[in-house]
Amino acid sequence: MTIYPQNAPKPRIVEIVIFPDVQLLDVAGPLQVFAAANDVADGEGQTQPYRVRTTAQTSPIVSSSGLASTCRLHWSKNI
Repeated sequence: MTIYPQNAPKPRIVEIVIFPDVQLLDVAGPLQVFAAANDVADGEGQTQPYRVRTTAQTSPIVSSSGLASTCRLHWSKNI
């Protein structure tokens, strides 16, 4: 059995939900952790294990410090 599988697993989708008045560290912290894990995988020649994206009900979202952020993914009010 080899250490690296022939068929690399699909990356796990991680969605970070952003709400109005969010604190930036609550978005940036988790985002950076998953990005660092992807960097480690890249350095070892492996497939990136995570596909990270941000999502919000509306866009742009304004954080508690006043910084606006846009999201490509939006969810419906009916969910």
